[in-house]
Amino acid sequence: MSNPDIRRYYRKVIRSKGFKGEECETLVHKVMLIAEIKTIIEEHKWTQQEAAKKLGVKQPRIAELNHICIDKFSTDLLIKYLYRLNRLVDVSVIPMPK
Repeated sequence: MSNPDIRRYYRKVIRSKGFKGEECETLVHKVMLIAEIKTIIEEHKWTQQEAAKKLGVKQPRIAELNHICIDKFSTDLLIKYLYRLNRLVDVSVIPMPK
C-alpha cells in the first residue's frame, strides 16, 4: 500500500470510530508515526526490551506502541522516537480534497 492509500485507510478506520475533521487528521498522523516505529522494530526483530533500550524508554512504553495507544503519545514524542531510530519526519502540506 502506498502512503496515500495507508493514510486513506487509517482515516476511514478513525472516522468509523466517530472522529471527524481536524481531530481525525491529527489521529491519522499519530497512527502513521506509530506504525512507522512498529515497522522499524519488526524489521529489526527487536524484542520489546531491545526496542525500549534503543528508544531510551521502559518496556511498557513499547507495549503501548504495539497496542497503538494513541492517547499515550504526543506527535512530538513520536518524532523524537523516530529520530532515535535514525529517521527524520518529512512534513508536506497539501490542499484538502473536496
